[in-house]
Amino acid sequence: MTNLLKVEFYKLKRFWIGYIGMLFMFGVGYIYGDTRIGNREFAMPDHMSDAFSATVSDTSFVFLIAIIAALFIGRDFSNRTIGNEIKLGYSRTHILLSRMLAAGAFSILLHMVYIVSALIGFCMVIGFDTSLFRLRNLL
Repeated sequence: MTNLLKVEFYKLKRFWIGYIGMLFMFGVGYIYGDTRIGNREFAMPDHMSDAFSATVSDTSFVFLIAIIAALFIGRDFSNRTIGNEIKLGYSRTHILLSRMLAAGAFSILLHMVYIVSALIGFCMVIGFDTSLFRLRNLL
């Protein structure tokens, strides 16, 4: 299982569509934070916290994250990687689990890039404060 995970994360490092997706998510997140969230009227003591909540709960780019993760996994069928791994003796459960872990980690990374870039765009308009680091945001 660890060998499969090493291979999956190596393939993620060389997945150039993923880098383009991260750049796109960063750009869109920054624009969203700068124009959409930055122009809203937030309660002054919690404005950073409210912007964080609005960004985390935004699901408008879930389809893009799913498409990029599907492209990452789907390339293995054309390269016959899965068939070769089955021939080497790995179980189908471990192969599927390693693919799911790598795609899930990459999806989380894409979403975190979006959140951080939206908060950077928001801070450029409103300013940074420490209300982001509260217990309710962690929950």
